Amino acid sequence: MIRNLNRILVAVAAVLVALAAAVAMTVPPASAESTTSPGSTTATTTTPPSSTVTPADTTPSTTTSTPDPSTTTSTTTTPPTSTVTPPEAGTGSVTVQAIDLKTHIPVSGVRVELRSGGVVKTVATLATVDMPAGVVSAHITAIPDGYNRAWVDPSSADLAVGASASFIVSLSREGQVGAVSITKRDKITGALLPGARYRVTAAHSDQSVVLVTGPSGTGSVQLAPGGYRIQEIGAPAGYVLDPTVRFVEVSPSQTRYLELYDSPIEQPVVIRNPSQREPLTSIPTGRTH
Repeated sequence: MIRNLNRILVAVAAVLVALAAAVAMTVPPASAESTTSPGSTTATTTTPPSSTVTPADTTPSTTTSTPDPSTTTSTTTTPPTSTVTPPEAGTGSVTVQAIDLKTHIPVSGVRVELRSGGVVKTVATLATVDMPAGVVSAHITAIPDGYNRAWVDPSSADLAVGASASFIVSLSREGQVGAVSITKRDKITGALLPGARYRVTAAHSDQSVVLVTGPSGTGSVQLAPGGYRIQEIGAPAGYVLDPTVRFVEVSPSQTRYLELYDSPIEQPVVIRNPSQREPLTSIPTGRTH
């Protein structure tokens, strides 16, 4: 009986030992950090991690500040801007130059007004500008000191889209001018006629002067060298206006002389006497046999 009781106690003790071992295995190992018992006033000592901490004063800061949205620069890449400006649609280029008539050296200080399609641009010489395609006209608005004559050649040009046109301003000084002299006569009698009025226009510009024949039937005007159109705009009283347009070339220090005629409105009656005519047989033929 007693022997059986001892066996039971031994078995119970073995079970208790097994349970204690199982409980011990399920409890996590004690933390390196000391736990303060409730009610204790002992300060808790924390052991720092085993990793080495780099001092803050020797490590450059990697913190990136957030930019202000109002000053944020776009990161979009802008392609480089070309230095060549393409011509506008429906335009062409116009170049204006100026030269001294005697030396043929380029001259600055000349200003020319260009007009085309309602667009007006005033440019200096030795310059190139874009103008609308069409008829481009040029008019001189200023010349440098020391010059007394200037004209542009041509006065207008037909400019195509994408094409180019050139205007050349010629300048002359004192002593480089020429002249035109007109003597007006009756076409039938050869009598000198005063009061005839002629317009003399530069061949490639709208610059013109009016020449009037005086009492001696002669009139003259000084002109810069170049080509000119001459047309009668007022006939002497009793004469028919001559619509013929004539062209002359004026050279420096030279005068071009023209002798022009008008027909009278009332043609004179010429009385012919047949008895005074020579018979055909008496007119030499030039034949030798």
